Amino acid sequence: MFNANDMAGLFPYKTPTLVVNSGDAAPALKRLQGSIDFADTNLKVSGNHLGDGLYFLRVILAENALVQHATCPTFLFHSHCDGIPIWDRLDELTNGISAESLREFALGLERRHPRNGESHRMRGDDGWEVLRWDTPAHRVFFAPTFAKVAPLDAVPKEWSMSHLLRAVAGGQCVEAYRFRNRVAEAVAPLALIEELMTMSKSVFEDLMWHWEAATRTLTSRHSGIVEHSSFTLNI
Repeated sequence: MFNANDMAGLFPYKTPTLVVNSGDAAPALKRLQGSIDFADTNLKVSGNHLGDGLYFLRVILAENALVQHATCPTFLFHSHCDGIPIWDRLDELTNGISAESLREFALGLERRHPRNGESHRMRGDDGWEVLRWDTPAHRVFFAPTFAKVAPLDAVPKEWSMSHLLRAVAGGQCVEAYRFRNRVAEAVAPLALIEELMTMSKSVFEDLMWHWEAATRTLTSRHSGIVEHSSFTLNI
């Protein structure tokens, strides 16, 4: 058994997720650095190279992304223990690594080795390893899902991430800023939401929200930390 929350640090937010829609050219997945959302397959793929040959690939089955009280099966592949790049190993195991083949491989693991909702570690005979767990769906940033989110029709009494998601997805965000070291930086609203959603569980659950009615500005910050984010909304 392992603590899935410890895995968040392997994929720190660096650049906004690339979205691949139907008809788009499929990007190469080998040695991926960053995240890609595949709309047709409801798949989120993230790669990170930590140096010294340590490559990790995370795959999330994102059908339930943003669904309340739901989860998304999550897989973390690596093979650094044997010095074999995970990309090469998965290319062999999936007969050519792609969004479709990764999805089928992940689904096959779930069918052959049921977890009953528990986190699980397994290792193949040829050196690859996969960690499996369920990520709460409200913590999964999957851009294609936002088109299905209904906008806010009123200012809520108590704000939460789900309210902010609805406002941004519904085109109700005028501008967004990230404040670091007392400097304000304009950021694309969805990119800033992705940054907030991919924080560690403890930080995410510690987010505090403040609504300033006069300026129509929503601010999120963590207790005891000066750095914060703000969203100007048209509601």
